[in-house]
Amino acid sequence: MIDSITISPDQRVCEIHVSGALNLDTYAQTREQFMALPGWHRDIDYLMVYRRVFLAEFTPEVADQLMSRFEAFDRDVLDGRRVRMAFVCADETAEPLMRFWEALSAQRRPVDERFFRSETDARAWLQTPRA
Repeated sequence: MIDSITISPDQRVCEIHVSGALNLDTYAQTREQFMALPGWHRDIDYLMVYRRVFLAEFTPEVADQLMSRFEAFDRDVLDGRRVRMAFVCADETAEPLMRFWEALSAQRRPVDERFFRSETDARAWLQTPRA
């Protein structure tokens, strides 16, 4: 479930808070909502914060399907732009799945995507100068 989506134009960040089940529907709804917000543009970075998430539906098969959707987003919406996506989840039981996603993304997407245990670290990374 999407708890909130906000855009901070001065920091070039779309911040998305999610809780509950992580599945394909959650991601489809998220994309539709943030693209409709004032201030959204193709060069914006993303901070996804997961709290009290339920990962039973997030199988490797769902991860592959979701990655295909992200690849389409990269191609159709980002149009070659290299944005950053920071994923935050303090739940240590979710870390292996988040690390799996990070590795899968590195193989299949042109974005710079990283997993963090704290919002502070994620925000700091998003604000570091690009090479």
